[in-house]
Amino acid sequence: MTMLNASSFADFVNETTEKKSSGEFFELESDRIMKINLNSSNGLAWMKKGAMIAYTGNVKFAMEDLFEHGVKTIVKRFVTGESGNLVKATGEGQVYIADGGNKVKLVKMNNDTIIVNGSNLLAFEPSV
Repeated sequence: MTMLNASSFADFVNETTEKKSSGEFFELESDRIMKINLNSSNGLAWMKKGAMIAYTGNVKFAMEDLFEHGVKTIVKRFVTGESGNLVKATGEGQVYIADGGNKVKLVKMNNDTIIVNGSNLLAFEPSV
């Protein structure tokens, strides 16, 4: 058993206490955990299969349907070799996701373009 000194215990409590919500759709809970806030106006998010670590509220999860994003996406995946390992989260509540202990970064885009390897994409809004 490892003994913690007072300052390391305080650091532990500070680092693991749930953060106050900003109300944004995506929020960083820590440098390795992202929270998705689903509600009646934005109750749908896509995430990488196996990324969900916890959730609260009335949230349902479903595997991506082959034709979910249209024929154009199917052709693109066939050509690029990307697989469709996505899960759809719908409802109201909070979903906590992570990527195998990797650090998570939020990228907010406004009519911008970014190219990301599919295996490095953790979650996205349906409008993307």
